[in-house]
Amino acid sequence: MWVVAITAAAVVVAAALFYLLRRRTAAEKPLVSLPGHLAAPVVDFTLAGPEARVYFETALPTVEMDPNVGAALVERAIEVVRSKGEQLPMSQVRRIVAFGRQGDRWSEAGAVDLLVPGELPPEPGDEGRPGRGFDPLEHLDDYPGWPPRLEVARREDELAPLGHELRLPAAVTGRLRAQGVDPESAGAGPLVLGVMEMTGYTAVPVGDDTFRVRRLGRSALVRVVEHHAGEHPELEEADLRRFVVDVVAAGVDVGLLVTEKYAPFEVYEWERRDRRLRFITRERLQRFLDALAIG
Repeated sequence: MWVVAITAAAVVVAAALFYLLRRRTAAEKPLVSLPGHLAAPVVDFTLAGPEARVYFETALPTVEMDPNVGAALVERAIEVVRSKGEQLPMSQVRRIVAFGRQGDRWSEAGAVDLLVPGELPPEPGDEGRPGRGFDPLEHLDDYPGWPPRLEVARREDELAPLGHELRLPAAVTGRLRAQGVDPESAGAGPLVLGVMEMTGYTAVPVGDDTFRVRRLGRSALVRVVEHHAGEHPELEEADLRRFVVDVVAAGVDVGLLVTEKYAPFEVYEWERRDRRLRFITRERLQRFLDALAIG
């Protein structure tokens, strides 16, 4: 009887250790293997004569093709072909074509002709990579607290999609689509994380709604608080307090809470107490995305 009890206890302990190790490994695993934390999923790859065709699960504009979307998808298609180079008859490849979805059909987003068959454009060096210029996270003190805008007198209970309010440059929206993010329907989290990826940040998920973000040795904890239909349109105090506790425990340089909800006045007090904290709420999103895009 004792032997059975000890054996059962050992099985329980082993199962618990396996769960914890698996959970830790999953939390530390990057979202994608390509550079950056976001990328439109590759759903198919084919060789059609001299063409290497890469199909991305991303929505293309239905009216007129945006050249910025095409250029960004072609860049990623080149990296997909590069990653498969040892498995392909590269000497036959003369053209790389990127496809995305336009409605319910595949549509060509862009293409590049290789000057020499099988010879891909060189990978960008450090000078060609993002992340070497202005970093808004290093200049948060330049924004004096960003108090909630008191002139916003009317706040709808049902929040409109952010795409109806934000104005992003065409080059930014194009690269977002190449990451699989639809600027017209995406929430605040995918938009901010997507633009951060463009400017040299890398992110690793450490929870369902939390990311550890790094750039040039500087670290940040990004918490995404989504808004669901029927919820109160203002950030809840419980979300504020949980975020503050997690930032302190993480020991990062900066903590960003990103949400399409409005900010209660309490966020201003939290930011005054701890300069590491910033709440990127609905009324602040446009300004923060503009600052990121400069980077």
